[in-house]
Amino acid sequence: MVTIKDVAKHAGVSVATVSRVINKKEPLTEKTIKKVNDAIEELGYYPNTYARTLVGRKDNVLGVMLPFFNNPFHSELAQEIEFWAKENQFHILFTATGNSDEERFRALEYLLSRQVSGIIISTYINPETAMEMRRRCKVPILELLNHLLEESCSVMSDDRQGGILAARHLYSKKCRKVVHVGGRLEAYRYADERTFAFEKECQKLGISCKVYKNRREVTNLSAMRDLINLVFYENEGMDGIFFSNDILAAQGVSYALTQGYRIPDEIRIMGYDGIFISELMYPPLTTIQQNFQLLAKTAIKNIIGMINGEEIQKLTLIPVNLIERKTT
Repeated sequence: MVTIKDVAKHAGVSVATVSRVINKKEPLTEKTIKKVNDAIEELGYYPNTYARTLVGRKDNVLGVMLPFFNNPFHSELAQEIEFWAKENQFHILFTATGNSDEERFRALEYLLSRQVSGIIISTYINPETAMEMRRRCKVPILELLNHLLEESCSVMSDDRQGGILAARHLYSKKCRKVVHVGGRLEAYRYADERTFAFEKECQKLGISCKVYKNRREVTNLSAMRDLINLVFYENEGMDGIFFSNDILAAQGVSYALTQGYRIPDEIRIMGYDGIFISELMYPPLTTIQQNFQLLAKTAIKNIIGMINGEEIQKLTLIPVNLIERKTT
């Protein structure tokens, strides 16, 4: 592995001079800076930022805890988090937490061992575990898409608004017998609000509404097929389905088409999230779109504010948006 001493020898300067170039400390001549940068490029040297953190230099690294990496929703959110962190001169260290408390504590310890300046948690953790994590953690924590503790600072989508928009849209399309398939509420508690709001609004509008609660991860395709098969089998005559995420909705559309349903003439289908596949599938999916960009931008702004000791509001709600396409 190339070291700073190798760079200094190659450039014909001292180790201290190389360090000054890397840290952009003046005064240095343009000739010296060029020699050192040329040596760095030729040798393929990368500064050990972790070691520099250990000796007391503040390193702008944020930790982000996601439940999994194989869900397109989390992938799109992670991409925006990375972008807005870089816009603010921060780097991101991602880790997946899985489903167990043991995995979550390991993920937390991993981030803390890397000397991160703050942590964004974007996965459901039960309140008792969240309290223990806060006790162990000496850096600011921000919750993204969850609000686990009253004292927490959180950034969330307005899922109540989303549930209401979905019910009103299906009503406007003459749906009167609808089904809602909820998310895996044990893991995504923020989905509760959209489910409750949808049910309540359907009741107000006089729409018959039956709710199914999904208990499996949406990337478990065989389990999702079984759930969707059950929904269609038990609800003859339904004219609308509101799925709590676009992956479930995509599978629902596929199943309906294989069973000979004409979409949207015989049945109307909606999703939630607004991930990119919702526009690519056939027919393109009507969905409630979460604002990934604003969620990430606000989360990064707030966690940096917390790191800097600023007063941050406890809960920030980001509006959602109805995107009407060909499935309704």
